[in-house]
Amino acid sequence: MTVDVAVHLRPGASADPASVARAFATLGAAAAPDSRAQYPLEHAEILPRRPDEVAVKLVWSRPELDAGAGWLATLLRTQFAQTAPRP
Repeated sequence: MTVDVAVHLRPGASADPASVARAFATLGAAAAPDSRAQYPLEHAEILPRRPDEVAVKLVWSRPELDAGAGWLATLLRTQFAQTAPRP
């Protein structure tokens, strides 16, 4: 299963694909074994969108997705997310 995610970066964070890919690989290396997230994170495809946003394409098997979705969501919010601007 292919999952496309828009990642909004913190102010000042680099949107360079290689830098973001390294961050995802680091997350993969830190993944709990039971999350099954290591392989998808280490092989994430990063595509620049805007200076403060990248698209991340992750390919998951069904068991990886089932085990890793909650763990990954928590980590992404902690590592990369910023509060969305309010109108």
